[in-house]
Amino acid sequence: MSLKIRKNRKNPWKIIRKKEIYRNQWMGVFEYDVIRPDGNEGIYSYLDCHPAVGIIPVDDKNNTWLVGQYRFPLKTFTWEIPSGMGDRGESLEKTELRELREETGITANKIDSLGSFQTSNALTNEIATIFLGRELQMGKSELDATEDIEIQKLPLSEIPGLIKEGLIVDAMSLLGLNWAFRLLGISGPFN
Repeated sequence: MSLKIRKNRKNPWKIIRKKEIYRNQWMGVFEYDVIRPDGNEGIYSYLDCHPAVGIIPVDDKNNTWLVGQYRFPLKTFTWEIPSGMGDRGESLEKTELRELREETGITANKIDSLGSFQTSNALTNEIATIFLGRELQMGKSELDATEDIEIQKLPLSEIPGLIKEGLIVDAMSLLGLNWAFRLLGISGPFN
């Protein structure tokens, strides 16, 4: 079976009016009055976000670091790869190095881009890019005011069990770890 790919597909949505409802330093909420693909009037809202990054630090013994934090929208504590959003005009590479240092105190001297993905394309225009960081230098974390983070160093070999137990569940971490395991040639939870 092959996927039929056509470029320049026509947008079936007609925009009547665009209104910014809210904006802060990380995101904005837009509401559109539209004519939907079925021809009827409606409303479409979405989050306008800065690009997001995730980074998986791996040392020469195949250890990595996860960060644990309470996630306000879901009212739960989660274990994740270090991640965050870029500041306006900040390059992805600068963002991922800053986030890694802020959250873990680690500086990665070798960076590989693992790939990018749309985080939730019906709700937001956010694009996330995931990196693999190697040749690590240890330092002190520099958490910002919104972060209360636990840091855990562990062998990559423990990741499959943590995923199976439901302890790593966010999309960026799962996809990023999948890509990292493949790049590193490590058998894992995804193959």
